[in-house]
Amino acid sequence: MNHHTGCRCHAFTLIELLVVVAVIALLIGLLVPALAAARNSAGDVRCLSNLRQIGIGANSYAVDENGLIHGLSWTLASHESIPGVAEPTTDLEAAVLQVVELVRTHSPNPDWELSTLSGFFPYLRYSHLTLASYFETSMPSPEFVCPLDRPLVQASSDIFEEFDPVEVGAEVSSSSDTQQSLRERFAFASSYHLSVSAVDSAQNVDISSTERRVHRSRWVQNSTAPNGIDGPTSASSRASLGAPRIEKVRAPGQKVLKFHQLSYHGGNRNGEYFFLPGIPQPMLVFDGSARSFTPEDLNRGWNPSQPQSANPSTVNLMRNDRDTNDDNRYPGYIKWTRGGLRGIDFAGREISTGQPTEVYTP
Repeated sequence: MNHHTGCRCHAFTLIELLVVVAVIALLIGLLVPALAAARNSAGDVRCLSNLRQIGIGANSYAVDENGLIHGLSWTLASHESIPGVAEPTTDLEAAVLQVVELVRTHSPNPDWELSTLSGFFPYLRYSHLTLASYFETSMPSPEFVCPLDRPLVQASSDIFEEFDPVEVGAEVSSSSDTQQSLRERFAFASSYHLSVSAVDSAQNVDISSTERRVHRSRWVQNSTAPNGIDGPTSASSRASLGAPRIEKVRAPGQKVLKFHQLSYHGGNRNGEYFFLPGIPQPMLVFDGSARSFTPEDLNRGWNPSQPQSANPSTVNLMRNDRDTNDDNRYPGYIKWTRGGLRGIDFAGREISTGQPTEVYTP
């Protein structure tokens, strides 16, 4: 006799399926922010580690170079010629030529070149190339790239791959810059910018002078371009660009050496300018430490052409061509430290350059 065992199967009802889907969606909603926070936290730690390594390299450079702060030092009067590359016609072009030489020496591409030597200001974002010999890897090296800086991480992952600067979110550095030039060089940039006073020696001398001649010898903030810098109007200032000596730093534990122009920390996936309120970012201090700050932690800086004024350099962050709202003007902070290398960026009042004692209020 055959016995058939019956199996009573129970199908999910529509309500049960909807409940399961709702539970899964709820779990995803809880996990995604947690994963994003963990990713950002890991990025913060790696970024701080990068900056500490750069600090070690910068200190080694200063020891080997008799106290000079690392930076591009070629000028029109003192530079090397590179076969196949046009001769520079200005100090700025000589510095770009040095970038070409450094990339050829320390990257897998010994024939690397730029279509033009003009159009961008290399001192703040490319001076790290002078530290290449202190790192075991070739350029571009991950130590000089913030792990949360997605555009630069993508561009530097394959230096032989063509990319669209706009698509990766790269920032054109001036009105005369071109996407072609940016495409050629961007992979070798650093996420970490030098403070202007680490490049322009005129920021660090005669800081209380009332002479217009002295004021005109300094580089100043372009009022409309957040990353723009206007050259000095005094012809005698050409020798001020280069690498100042670290002995000029009066408070190495309170003076920032490197910072993010665009910060990808604090969940800012598209990058936000460092001077916007509440934007956190790790910074490298002259004493070799790496710490995180928001603009609220920092002194506001100065206008190098008006040292007796309490007002800092300001940037008009225009969101469109018709945006002239004064609420969009922000101080320059660590980029334009009052008194240059002699000054203090945090954990203390700004030094005196002849400004009134009242606090500046934007």
